[in-house]
Amino acid sequence: DNSVRLIAANANDVEFPESAYDPYYKVTDVSITQMQLDFGTNAGGMGYIITLEDGSFIMIDSGSTTSSSASAAGKENLDHVRMWNLLNKLNKRKDGKIIIRAWIITHCHADHIQVFEKFCKNYGSKVTIEKYYECVVPKSVCYNGKNPDYRVINGNVDKANGYVTDGFDMVMLHTGMNFSMYGVEIDILYTVEDLYPTRLDYFNNSSTTFKVTAGGTSVLITGDIYTDASYVLVDRYPTALKSDIVQISHHANQGATKAFYEAVD
Repeated sequence: DNSVRLIAANANDVEFPESAYDPYYKVTDVSITQMQLDFGTNAGGMGYIITLEDGSFIMIDSGSTTSSSASAAGKENLDHVRMWNLLNKLNKRKDGKIIIRAWIITHCHADHIQVFEKFCKNYGSKVTIEKYYECVVPKSVCYNGKNPDYRVINGNVDKANGYVTDGFDMVMLHTGMNFSMYGVEIDILYTVEDLYPTRLDYFNNSSTTFKVTAGGTSVLITGDIYTDASYVLVDRYPTALKSDIVQISHHANQGATKAFYEAVD
């Protein structure tokens, strides 16, 4: 878009994703699975599982741990159990290990991250989680945005990390990052930093948007982006947004613009 953007950060906090090129045996084709969630009437959320060629996984978001249907019945939301069972069902590794190469959080609203936290607490000792990816919104930016969430800033992810055997590395996502692993390529197209100098006035516009490509098929992940993020994406990528599959923004509620979906085509 004929501009240069500089992102300032403490050098100790910067890590660029490494592509995984270690030799491996292909045990399956790449696939993407949409999680079933206990929505009830008040809970939202989304969770996707990408199965990689070596049988390991990439997780995208997770879901909420609250639902009116469970609460009304006096029961606990069990989406973390459903996630565990689904991973075991999808697991095709000969060693039977559940290895999560990357857990990508589009934004830290509770309905996208809570099941991740609860999963780590209950199953962190039984799985390997190598890296956690998110573009964390600074506290001052959160403060000015409608409906912000401070879960990462307040240490929820650090607490979840403590439950995972050997822990996981946390990687801050920035636009332009590209990494590949075991049959999948990921391109980061948008983060909250791309709004500047426009103020983040609605927290959903902090959703990282990225493209997942495997075997010539592309999937566009939007999180909960709204109009401001849509404007940036359409202006910057008039042709590159085109994808074979798109995750409809904000649970098919209010969200991305018509022009955005026309560009995705």
